[in-house]
Amino acid sequence: MNNWSFGVYLRLSNINDNSNSINNQRLVINNFLEKKLDIEIYNIYIDEGFTGTNFDRPAFKALLEDIKLKRINGVIVKDLSRFGRNYISVGTYIDEFFPANNIRFISINDNIDTLNTLNHNENITTSFKNIINELYVKDISDKVKATISYKKATGKLISGNTPYGYMINPNNKYQLVIDHNVKDIVLLIFSLYIKGYGINKIVKELNKRNIVSPAKYKDINLGKKNIYWTNTTVHNILTNDVYCGNLEEFTNVHEAIISNEVFNKVQYLLKERNTSKNNTNHKYLFSGFIRCASCKAFMLIKKSNTVNHEIYCSTYKRINEELCSPHYITSLALENLVSIEIRKRIKEIIFLKKRLENIKKYLMKNNVLEAFNYSKDNLKKFIFNGNIKKKDLYEKWKLKIINYNKYLEWIKFLNRYIYVVNALKEVCLQLSSNISSNLENIKYLKKLVKYKDKALSKEMLNLFIEVIYIEEKQKLNIIYKDEDKVLKIKEFVEEFFSEQL
Repeated sequence: MNNWSFGVYLRLSNINDNSNSINNQRLVINNFLEKKLDIEIYNIYIDEGFTGTNFDRPAFKALLEDIKLKRINGVIVKDLSRFGRNYISVGTYIDEFFPANNIRFISINDNIDTLNTLNHNENITTSFKNIINELYVKDISDKVKATISYKKATGKLISGNTPYGYMINPNNKYQLVIDHNVKDIVLLIFSLYIKGYGINKIVKELNKRNIVSPAKYKDINLGKKNIYWTNTTVHNILTNDVYCGNLEEFTNVHEAIISNEVFNKVQYLLKERNTSKNNTNHKYLFSGFIRCASCKAFMLIKKSNTVNHEIYCSTYKRINEELCSPHYITSLALENLVSIEIRKRIKEIIFLKKRLENIKKYLMKNNVLEAFNYSKDNLKKFIFNGNIKKKDLYEKWKLKIINYNKYLEWIKFLNRYIYVVNALKEVCLQLSSNISSNLENIKYLKKLVKYKDKALSKEMLNLFIEVIYIEEKQKLNIIYKDEDKVLKIKEFVEEFFSEQL
C-alpha cells in the first residue's frame, strides 16, 4: 500500500520529564515524517499524566477505536517506552493486534517499522527493550517500597517533617532528639489541659504570652503576615504519642518529653469532653458555611438556650482579639438576610429558565441545530474529498503523469483548502456544541426553581451556596455554587436576544 493514514501517539507520565515532553516527542516525529511523503497524519492522540505500566488511558482508547473503524492504518511513537512499559501488553499489540488489523507500527528511536520484514534478531531486540522498560518501573517501585518498609520495621524516622518539640539527631538522620528550645512549651500545653484549660483557652494563653507558633518557629508558610497558635495545632500536639517516645507502632525509640501516664490522662479527658460536647450541641444550619470577610476564618457560633445564637469571628474570639474584629451577627438576622438573597437568586434563575425554554422553541421551530449538523456533515465530505484528491495527485506524480513542481503546487492549494474548510467545520461544531450545552442547562435550572416556595434549609444551602462571608455591620457577601455556569447562561441568553433584535 502506498498511502498511509497514521495516528501519532504521545504519552507523558511525569510533567517534569523534559527529555520526553510532549513537544519533544512531537518534534522527533515531525522531523521523521518530513521525509515520508506517503504518510498522512489522521490524528494526534495525547495521554499526559498517565503511567505506561497499563493501557487504561483515554487517548490510547480513542486510538484503538479509530483502528477498529478503519480510520487509520498506521501508528507512530517516539520510542517503545512512550507506547507502554508492560512487556506482555506491548508485545500483544505489536505481534498480534496490529498485524490482525493490518496496522503498520513505527517506533522511531528503536528503529522499528513493521512494514519491513523483521528478522529473528530484530524481534529479540524489540522484546528485550520491552522487558527492560517494564523491569525499570518495577525495580524503582520495589526499591522505594522496600526502603520504607525497612525504616518502619526498624522504628526509623521516615518523613523529614519533624514534630514540634523534636529535631533530627545530627549524628543519625533517622532518629529524633528533643529540641530543648521548645520542650517546655510542649510540657506547658499538656499541663494546662490537665489543669482544666480547654483547647480554646490554651490557644488564647499561648498567643497572649507571644509564644512563637510551631509554623513560625520552623519558618513554614511565612508568606502569611501572621502565624499564630490555632485549635488544630494544639489538638495535634495533645493527641500525638511521639511525645511519649513512640514512632509509628514502635515504643521508646527516642527520648520522651511526656510520660505515658500524663499522655493517657489527656486522651481520657479529651474523650470525656468531646462526648459531653456532642451530647449537648446540635448541628446548626449555617455550620461550615460562614466565614469572616476580613481574615477568612470560620465564624464561631456561640449556642444559647434560645433559637437566636450569637456569631463571632473565631480569630477574634479564640485566638487574639487584636488580630481581627468581632464581625458580630445573630443567627436570626443571618437566616433572614440569607433567605432574602436566595429568593433573589431563585427569581433570577426562573427568568433564565424561561428565556432558555423560549430559545429552545425558536431553534426547534426553525430547524437551526439540524442546519448546523447538515453543514458540518457537508464540510466533512469536502475535507474527505480533498484528501482523496491529494492521494490521486500523489499517484499521478509517482506515475510521472504530472511533474514534481505541479504536484507541490496542487498539494499546497489543497492543504489551504482543507485548512479553511476544517476551520469552518470547527466553527459549526463550536456553535452547535455551545447551543446544545446551554439548552441542557434547562434541567439544572429546573432543579433550583423547585425551591422557590420552600423555607431555608441545609439542603438549600448545600445546593445554592459555596460560602457566606460575614462583613461588618451585619452585611453579607454570598459566593454561590456554579456561579460561572449561571454567568455563561446569562451571557448566552443576552447575546441571543440582542442578535434577534
